Amino acid sequence: MTEGKHPHFPIFFIMQEVRDYDGVWNKLKEDAARITAQATGLYNRYRPLIKYVESELRSMGLLEEGDHAGANLSLDFDNLVKLNAKLIEYHQSQIEPNIGQAKLLELIRLNPNRLKFQTQLNHLEYLQNLHIETIW
Repeated sequence: MTEGKHPHFPIFFIMQEVRDYDGVWNKLKEDAARITAQATGLYNRYRPLIKYVESELRSMGLLEEGDHAGANLSLDFDNLVKLNAKLIEYHQSQIEPNIGQAKLLELIRLNPNRLKFQTQLNHLEYLQNLHIETIW
């Protein structure tokens, strides 16, 4: 290396890592949007049946208002819609600025939040595959 020159590898490495973080966050955001869209279509299609079954389960004492996730399709659907909105807002306010400014350390610090979003989405992913048999 000649005097006055410095290695550029770290800058390229940082930019590649920032692009990688951008990619995984965008994939999560796209997956959440896709799952939410599919679930919304199915939920709207089967809403009367879902409401009826949940009403019957409540009347038999088998389902409480605000019952745990998985037992209450309406609650899970609402949680999925809220999760998608939260993810969009979080991405816009926290991730996009750090990607735009190539703040790799901040993106690394925020990565556990991505994993939390991913875990929550994985738990609600079944809603994109609602079928009448699932509800009944």
